[in-house]
Amino acid sequence: MDDMENSDPRAVEHDWIARNREFLRENHAGNWIAVQGDRLVAAGSKLKDVLEKARSEGFDDPLITAVQRKELHGVMMFRSWR
Repeated sequence: MDDMENSDPRAVEHDWIARNREFLRENHAGNWIAVQGDRLVAAGSKLKDVLEKARSEGFDDPLITAVQRKELHGVMMFRSWR
């Protein structure tokens, strides 16, 4: 296990989001997304719906984040619900 994995238990998800930032902004700006591992497992405008869809698909511990609109620059926020 490398240092990144030791310090960030969501390193895989954070890396996937960073690599796919443009895709996310073009397709999901202003929405919530659920990412587990290196996979986008749900997306939508309502946080509750995104979490329910991810869980109904068998993803019990997704990282949930809001995708900023293009006009808003900065860091995305991250949240994990267990």
